[in-house]
Amino acid sequence: MMLYIRYKDMDYAFLPIDVDTIPKFYKEMIRDGKLELDEIERLLATGTHFSRTGAFYFYEYVRKIPTTLGMPLVLTSKMPTVGTIHGQIKIEMEPKESRTFDGLRLHLILKPKVATTHVVMATIMHPVVETGFKMLHSVMFEHPIEMETEVTWRHQLRLKTVFRPVEHKTNVLHLQTRPVIFVRHMKKVTHAYHEPREVTLRLHEHRYPVMTFENTFLERFGHKIIVTGTMHRPIVRRMESMLHPILFGYNTVDVIIEPTEDFAKEYVFNMEMEAFVPERLEGPKFEKLFRHNDEFFEEEEMEPRHREERRNELTTYLRDYHIEKAYRHRLLCKLETVGMREKHEVEMELKAVCDHKYRYCRTNFFLRRTPFLEKETRHWELKLNAETVYPEMPKTIEELKKMFNREFHGLVDVTWGTERMNTLFIRMQSEPTYEQKMWMEKFDRKENMLTEMDKLRVASDRNLHKFMVKYELIPETEHFMHNLFMFFDTWNMWNTEYKMVPHEEKMLRLQLEIEPLYRRTFDLLVETPEKRIVMKNLMLPFVLPTLNIHDMRMLENVGVRDVIRHVVKHNRPECIVKSWEVNTFDKLRLKTPLTTCYTILAKDCHSEEPRFVVMMKKMVKDREEKALKIVTPRDVYVLEMVNDELVIRVNDKVITHEELM
Repeated sequence: MMLYIRYKDMDYAFLPIDVDTIPKFYKEMIRDGKLELDEIERLLATGTHFSRTGAFYFYEYVRKIPTTLGMPLVLTSKMPTVGTIHGQIKIEMEPKESRTFDGLRLHLILKPKVATTHVVMATIMHPVVETGFKMLHSVMFEHPIEMETEVTWRHQLRLKTVFRPVEHKTNVLHLQTRPVIFVRHMKKVTHAYHEPREVTLRLHEHRYPVMTFENTFLERFGHKIIVTGTMHRPIVRRMESMLHPILFGYNTVDVIIEPTEDFAKEYVFNMEMEAFVPERLEGPKFEKLFRHNDEFFEEEEMEPRHREERRNELTTYLRDYHIEKAYRHRLLCKLETVGMREKHEVEMELKAVCDHKYRYCRTNFFLRRTPFLEKETRHWELKLNAETVYPEMPKTIEELKKMFNREFHGLVDVTWGTERMNTLFIRMQSEPTYEQKMWMEKFDRKENMLTEMDKLRVASDRNLHKFMVKYELIPETEHFMHNLFMFFDTWNMWNTEYKMVPHEEKMLRLQLEIEPLYRRTFDLLVETPEKRIVMKNLMLPFVLPTLNIHDMRMLENVGVRDVIRHVVKHNRPECIVKSWEVNTFDKLRLKTPLTTCYTILAKDCHSEEPRFVVMMKKMVKDREEKALKIVTPRDVYVLEMVNDELVIRVNDKVITHEELM
């Protein structure tokens, strides 16, 4: 017997497995109804060869739209993918011949090949001819992989991986974007696919000139990576349209790996990780947090607290902050080459010690590598020490408005270099924007809990970030920073203002203000020792991340009264539920008869962690009486009509109307 399905012009066949078709080595794993661990270990250590080929769609979307001309418009978006993989895998348990094991050794050889194309197409349908436009973004990947991995987890997680690179020149990645218009003439012959005539579109070269490039990277480490291709580049560069010629032009990029004369035989990667190790942690010190007594910028009008008052409030908060428990988290990574005349290695260690509420953390980061640039003769090192202090987590708007300390504070000490070191001290403060403070002043009337949480979520975002930077840089780094600020002057010249104003030497002040609603535009203020740069309404093609002092995982108390007021509010559309159909909020009629099992009517879809769900069912199959159930993170409410009276149960306990209100 075979199950055969055709879906989206793809054939799928499912063959059942019986005793006669099970491979012999699988049968040997089970004897007398018991698993033979020794046999399983032997089979894993022997290894297996495999070869798979598949074709599938990651997704496919088709929509037909009628037009006034009588020729429908068909919008299609799909991502067909073809892949093949050949390989061998062996697994050994550590220690060998033991009933318990605390490690694994994996030997893996893979030869994958993957080709995928993202197709976006618009077609005008006609019985005689079809014409349209499509965008093709294609990727081809081919790179053999040979590696051995050893994992142990007795006291801490340890990982050792050995990579064996390719020994010949290989084109590992090919990227292409291509816009196409096409015409297909339909003939009378049925059951035949007529190939369309396609023409590749070209962007205007006077607006988007073509750039041909070939760059080589990492040649010193035994395998050079060659990136070559052609790409359109806009004459007028704007951040919001930077990707347009890359996505909509005819571009190609190839990535080639080629071994050099002195190439590495192996790349060895070691990792150690431990988490939640108890450790003693002292509380934050005000003197250390503000050892550089420098203000960021002038005080704002919406902040009535004076400088000294704010300092006193923060001092009290830090002095009274008590750490009950603290945990250490540590990650150590090391990558080194084997088989080269000159050994290269990179070592990194990240350690963070935080209290159990994650309101105070100390972070240490260390990075060291062998000489990378031609002029380097010694190891390059970077050391970073950071402290971060969060305010208390408010539960309501009222608590947030009454909080004395609402700012996030952080400081960072960084040193890096080889023989001569660069030093950098950064002090950071994050707080609400002027617009958010105006919103908070208007949050006077008491709303239901759901609206309260929505307001709290918006008001507790930290969208105004202030930085004070003191630095001591070597001439090479200072020259790079000078070029960077020169780029700021012309980056977005139409939205940039700058003024030559002298400030303190070897100090920078920066202020980043993110638009709080959509988080895709921001203002940037930079004060250097020579000038003041103000950039307004800068746009990005993505949503900026947020720093929030509200605990999003906290489950607030939500009662049935809040849910009902949230759903049944004045001047809102109605949802009418009948035994055989449902009239939705947007006037749609759905034939969904209710049964004696609960059916979901509404839920908190806008939240990643839903706080309520509303369900309904018939109490008796052939009758009209219904039961309504509301589930919140804390309670379960059930409403039923018994003898023409409304009976309310909370967690299976009957309560009166007065207790509910």
